[in-house]
Amino acid sequence: MTEKLSFSLKLRERLSGRNLSLNSFSKLPTNILDLLKSGKLKPLLVYQKNIYPVQILILNDYTFSLNKEGLPSLQPFEVFLLVIPQGDVRYIFQARLSKEEGQNYIVSIIDPRSEPRLSIPKPIPTFLSFIPPAYVNKLLQNEHYYLLRETNFATEVDFISKKEIYIYDLVLDEKSMVDEEFKKHVQRVFLTGILKDLSRSGACVTTKGRINLTEDSLVFYLRFEVPTKERLMKFALFSLLRDISYQEDNTNLHFSFLTSLKPEVWALIEKELKATYQA
Repeated sequence: MTEKLSFSLKLRERLSGRNLSLNSFSKLPTNILDLLKSGKLKPLLVYQKNIYPVQILILNDYTFSLNKEGLPSLQPFEVFLLVIPQGDVRYIFQARLSKEEGQNYIVSIIDPRSEPRLSIPKPIPTFLSFIPPAYVNKLLQNEHYYLLRETNFATEVDFISKKEIYIYDLVLDEKSMVDEEFKKHVQRVFLTGILKDLSRSGACVTTKGRINLTEDSLVFYLRFEVPTKERLMKFALFSLLRDISYQEDNTNLHFSFLTSLKPEVWALIEKELKATYQA
């Protein structure tokens, strides 16, 4: 089974006019956070398809207060959005009402990566190839280059019949051949780490030491192989670095795949991983 997508369109969709989903105010750029705290920047509250300019009081990295005046009645457990537009970037927080205090709503930020993440207790080596900005720009400017996602199974019967399954992302050039420059970039290993968790739309990789990456270190190619009771599952996927967090002397790199795995594909992978690692 293959998926063929315009690389230029896909990259523009993910990189231009970016929506950056965050799970903490601490992840905002310092200048924007300072403007929010001072009240000079008013974000937008998106609730039930309506938009309300609001002023917030930040209580901590995960909680803020809203004055009720001019707002509809927020309902417990309903998820809404707090949006901070800045240039061509929109910082987005998913949030939920925690409680009411007089004329104020107390609101909690929730994790935007709501899809189930599967933790892999077995150390899975993961190889990260950095895709240079110059090559990313080349892909953005050439509408005849395609992202090809190749999967060697299409149905559950296919999946069960194989001792080795794979999902590979490739770049096709104007002649529908695998691009030679792409091959060179993905053969170079920029970092190695351990797969921490996996979901339909992304992965987290842990590396030793505290690593700082520049803002243009955005597009990567992730390669890892996960053994299960029945087969070996191989992955090689274009990914966007969305966040970096630190845990003691380790660095967690949080990636979203350039395009999510198809639901039916992920359902088979998820079932297999659970049977092996969570039984």
